[in-house]
Order: sequence, then structure tokens, then C-alpha cells
Amino acid sequence: MINKKSEWLVPFKGRNPSGSTTQNFLWRQGNVYIMDNHRAALWCWLQEIIETNRVALLHIDEHYDTLYSRIEEWKLHLPSLVGLSIDEYLALEYEAEFGATKIIRWDTYLSLFLECFPNHISKSIFITHKNGDKPRTPHANFPDVWELAANVEYWINDFDGQWVINVDLDYFFCDHNEKQILLFSDEYIDAIFCAIRKCYDAGKVVCITICLTPDDGYTGGWEPAEKLCSRICRILGISFALPPLSDIRLY
Repeated sequence: MINKKSEWLVPFKGRNPSGSTTQNFLWRQGNVYIMDNHRAALWCWLQEIIETNRVALLHIDEHYDTLYSRIEEWKLHLPSLVGLSIDEYLALEYEAEFGATKIIRWDTYLSLFLECFPNHISKSIFITHKNGDKPRTPHANFPDVWELAANVEYWINDFDGQWVINVDLDYFFCDHNEKQILLFSDEYIDAIFCAIRKCYDAGKVVCITICLTPDDGYTGGWEPAEKLCSRICRILGISFALPPLSDIRLY
């Protein structure tokens, strides 16, 4: 069962745009982390798997999240991430020709993980809409979206180590009449997360990261992203909810 202790690692700052680098919140219950901006995921994984030898990655996302356009430049300026606080991690930047630049963004955190921590990952499965730079790792598999619900439990159990499960809610949405709607049925969503919950309870999952990506162009905004997240959390047995506006501390 999932540990019931929860904490706000990045206190909720409001239902603001996330963009590529804004972190409006990071919440944790046990080894399940929920965030609005996916760039925090790498830090979360390092809290759980730094002493683990063999880990597999299941990435469920509209995008690959593995941008490589300046990967050598980012790696050059990336310090050791081990032992950094979340605030230190999120603040990492360097001076580029166009000014101060964040190293870790929502489209670089995973490519940096694969490049800088190759010994942690011995298998990876990317279930995406095939958007972005394809991950350049020899152990990646790329099943189609219709294979996920029927096979996720088998994939997880077929590996003799533990899994990092990384989910972006934008995977479950698509464009329709200039807005975002759910692409998949409730039954499809339930099947995926019931299987993940079963594998989690069996000790097969070392970390789960869930990103809302509550931007209008990806999930339709905060309301639909929070609604879907609530459904997933009920299945996983975790008690996550963002505070109402009246409870938000202004910074």
C-alpha cells in the first residue's frame, strides 16, 4: 500500500501557466509525486532510485520529453544532482548567448536523465503520440497506444527489477474544435491505473510521477487536468487535491 504521509515539496502557488520552466507545485505521498510541470520528475526519481541498480522506465506521455538540440551544452553546465534540494534543482541555470537559461525544462529532464544516469535504466517503454525528439537510448521500446491497457501489467511483471512510472496527463487528451478533449474512455484509463496499482502493491514500482500539464493547449487547463488526476488518485489510493483559491498563500 502507498505510504499515507504527504507533503508539499513546492507549495502550491496558484493555477498559473506552467510553460517550460514554471513550477506551480510539487506534492508527494510516499513515493508518488504529483506536479504541474514535468521538469521536477528527474529530481523525484533521484530521491527514490539512487541506490537501486536495475530500474525500468515506463513513460506515458503525449511527448517523448527528450529534446537533444543543445544536449552537450546542457550536460556541460549540469552539476551533480545528487543531494540537491528541490529548490536548488529547479534554480539550475547557465549563461547562454541569449541570457540566463534554465538547464532542466519540461522537454529536457528525461533526455538529461538518460544521458547522465545511463546505469540506472536497463529497460524503457515509451507510450506516446510520437511527438518530439525520439530518445536516443538502445533499450527503448515504442509500443502503440492501443497496446497499453492490455499489456501494462505483463510488461511490468516481465522485468525482474522495479519500475519508474512517469505519466503526463496530456497523453489522455487530443485537439477537437480548437479545444482539448479526452482521447480515451474511462474504461481505458481505469484499466491502465488499476494494473499499475496492482503492480505497485506487489512491490514492482519504485516511483510514480504524475504531471498535470494544466495548459490550455495540452489538457484544456487546470479543471480538466485536476478532474482526471482525481480519478487516477482514487484508483491509486492516494489523497491528493489542490487547495481552493481562498487557501493559497500569496508570494
